[in-house]
Amino acid sequence: MGLQDRDFMREPPPGAGAWLKQSPAYVHLIAINVAVWVLMLFLGGESSFARANFFVSPSGVFEDFRVWTLVTSAFTHLDLMHIALNMLLLYYMGQILHARGWSNGDLWTLYLAAGVGGSLAFCGLGAARGTWFTPAIGASGAVYGFLISGALIAPNLRLYLWGLLPLPLWGLAIGYTALDLMGATGQFGSDQIAHAAHLGGAAVGLVVTRFDLRPSRRRRRPKLVVLDGGRAAPPATPPASRPAAPAPSSSPAIDNATASRVDELLRKIKREGLHALSDEERQFLEQASRRYPR
Repeated sequence: MGLQDRDFMREPPPGAGAWLKQSPAYVHLIAINVAVWVLMLFLGGESSFARANFFVSPSGVFEDFRVWTLVTSAFTHLDLMHIALNMLLLYYMGQILHARGWSNGDLWTLYLAAGVGGSLAFCGLGAARGTWFTPAIGASGAVYGFLISGALIAPNLRLYLWGLLPLPLWGLAIGYTALDLMGATGQFGSDQIAHAAHLGGAAVGLVVTRFDLRPSRRRRRPKLVVLDGGRAAPPATPPASRPAAPAPSSSPAIDNATASRVDELLRKIKREGLHALSDEERQFLEQASRRYPR
């Protein structure tokens, strides 16, 4: 059965809103950040509603229990330069992760986890210092999670800082982390930067990537058949007297399990693009195409 014979290849073409399904998650995240920024322009960033629902602070989380601000603050910006720099780095790092097999679910998980981790780190340090009412906003914590993940996956990939200075991702990650450690310990005084949020997001990115906690990697492990006595069954070998089977003159018939998974992966390629495949999924398709060329 050829690719054009698959049922999903005969489906009608997608409509105008299909970009939401087909575009990668980092594009969705950028769109949400821009939409919230526009909303802030209409509401007024200093309005009581905005401060109560989009600004995160130790008092808001630990006293007023506005825990949703741990998430909403990670999508909120007031300054044009602030959102422009965050979204530029998010776009670049999102491309790197997506091209290396991170699915949309993986990118969403990393963004939300790093954003919440950054917000909690900011609130925790603020509570320890007694700055209970100092608020913070911005996607920087989540973006730092993307930066650290990208630096771990492709450390030698070069980013042209300000379009001029070529800098490997590992150098950029170490440099930014060092600056934030100095800022969080008060080396720069009061510079109005949430250094703790950056470090919290970076820590989440480190843990998620180092231990590969992506949702797409939670695969069902194959079951092992164990004989009595705890020993695994040895591979079956044909009797010596059995004649060798003649080589097939054409491609072998594809089994149902392989055909079903090929269909599943082809649907995923059509829905999310080739870059959404993991290394294991790419290898499976390559092996299937060699074994069943027809």
